[in-house]
Amino acid sequence: MHRRTFTAAGTAVAAVLTLTLSGCGLGGPAGKAVEAASAERTATAVPEASAAPGPATRKPDGTKSPSATASPSPAGSPSDAEALAILARVDISAATPSGGLDEAAAAKLLADPMLSLVKASWRLAKPRFRLDGPLIGTLRSPEVLRPAPAPGGDNWFAVSGRDSDGTEIFAVFRKTAAEPVWKLAMLSHVQEGLILPGIRKDKGTAETIDAAAGGSGLAADPAGTCAALIEQRGARRLEPGQWGPNLLDEESKIAEYIAEERSQGLSNELTVKPRTDAVGPVWRTTDGGALVPCVRENRWKVNVRPGYGAIVQEGKSRYLDDVPGEKITGWVDTNISMDFIHIPPSGNTVSKPDIMAGVTYPLDYSSTPAR
Repeated sequence: MHRRTFTAAGTAVAAVLTLTLSGCGLGGPAGKAVEAASAERTATAVPEASAAPGPATRKPDGTKSPSATASPSPAGSPSDAEALAILARVDISAATPSGGLDEAAAAKLLADPMLSLVKASWRLAKPRFRLDGPLIGTLRSPEVLRPAPAPGGDNWFAVSGRDSDGTEIFAVFRKTAAEPVWKLAMLSHVQEGLILPGIRKDKGTAETIDAAAGGSGLAADPAGTCAALIEQRGARRLEPGQWGPNLLDEESKIAEYIAEERSQGLSNELTVKPRTDAVGPVWRTTDGGALVPCVRENRWKVNVRPGYGAIVQEGKSRYLDDVPGEKITGWVDTNISMDFIHIPPSGNTVSKPDIMAGVTYPLDYSSTPAR
C-alpha cells in the first residue's frame, strides 16, 4: 500500500491514501496494468466506486439476455462476427520509434473519452500502468447489441461479456456520418456481485430510448438522473431517497476517505462536471427500465493545511512525477468516471436509480513541490 509521510510538529504521521478503480481491470495487458495500479493503492485520488458486493436481493429485476449468436443485423450494423472482430482489434500496441504512443494509430481505433484517457495514460503514467495492448481482450459468452441505425447521425453497437478474470464488461462503439469508422467510445465494468440487466430486443434489434423525450415508461428522467448525480456528487451529498444502495455505499466510503484526509492535515476540494462526449444511447432493459450512460470529470485538489509540514513521496504511485523523497504541499488529480445507471420502470416504488457498471481512469495529474 502506498504511503505519503507527513512531517508536522516534529512528528511523522503516516497517511494511507487510496485509489480504487471501479471494476476488476480490463482484459489483456492493459487490464493487468490498470489492475496492478489498483492493487498498488496510489495516493492521488479517492475511491470512486469501491462499494462492497451487495446481497443477492440487491440484484435488479430481469436476467441477462441470451447470446445473440443468431440475431439478424439491422441494415448498416455489423454482424456478430464483425462486431467481435472490431472489438478484438482495439489494440494500442503501436508505438513511435522513440517508444511513445502512436496517437494517429490510436485515433483510428478510439473515440473520446477513451482516446483522451489512453493519451493521458501514456503522458502521465509509468510504463507498467499505461493503457496499452488489447484494451478488452477475448470475452467469454459475448453478446452483441445493435440498435437501429440513425440515418445521418451517430450509430452504435455494444458488446457485453466476461473477460479473462471473470469481470463482466460493457463496451460501446460509435460511428458517425462524418467519420464512418467504428471506434471504442466507452468501456465500463459491471460492479462486483451485481448482474447487468438484459437489454430488450425486437427481432434482434436492441431497443433504445429517446432521452430527450424524457424516457417514456421510466421511474426517472434519464438525462435528469445523470445531471442530478453529477450535481450531487460535486456537492458531496447524495439525496438518500433518490438513489439505490450501491451509489449510497460509494458515497459513504468517499466521505470516510475525505474525513481521514482532513484528520491528517489535508484539505480536499472536488469539482465535478459532465463530459459532453457522445457515449451511446439509453438502452431499454428487459425489466422495463433503462441503462443510462453517465460520464463525468472529477477534479480533486488536495493541499496541506497551514500548520502541517510537507508530504514526503515514496515514489510508489502510478505517476511519472512521483519522485521518491520529494516533498510536496499538494496535488491536483483529474479523472473520468464512466458509469451506467439503471433506472427502474415507472410504477416501481421500491427500486431507485443505481449504478450497475462503472470505472474511473486518470486524465491529468500535477503536484506542487515544497519550497
